[in-house]
Amino acid sequence: MFFKMKFKKGLSQVVSVTLLILLTIVMVGILWTTLDQFILEKLRGTSDCYGIQGKVILDNSKTCYNSSSQNMSVYLELKEIEPNFVLISISSETESKVYKIYNESREVEGVYSGNLNSISLPSKEGGKLYIISDINYLPEKITISPNINGKQCEATDSISSIQFC
Repeated sequence: MFFKMKFKKGLSQVVSVTLLILLTIVMVGILWTTLDQFILEKLRGTSDCYGIQGKVILDNSKTCYNSSSQNMSVYLELKEIEPNFVLISISSETESKVYKIYNESREVEGVYSGNLNSISLPSKEGGKLYIISDINYLPEKITISPNINGKQCEATDSISSIQFC
């Protein structure tokens, strides 16, 4: 009987610690795989907008408001990138209007470039003057936000002290 009781002991401490370490490693591996896929998915969208500050800009010296004709002149420059489109937001304390200027030529209601109704973004490393009509208020702020590879980026530039033309 003494012999039978001797072999009925539980797991040794070494085996218990080894099993706990293996269980921890397996749990960390499962957690790492799940979080890694989640983080990579989230980062894919943000990498398109990384480093674009200063590459889609407004020229303050060529952007102004004409109160007699109630229009805005907005000069937009692109440097090193070609966005799908750029959102131009013109806002005051009580009103706000947003215009979408595409990379390819399209008609945008209330926006003209030269004598053309069909407008597009400037070429890479270029700039273009847009006339935005029907602005019957003095804007307080103009903001631009590019869309790159289908991802809408944060504002890359803004002007908050708009001059009169």
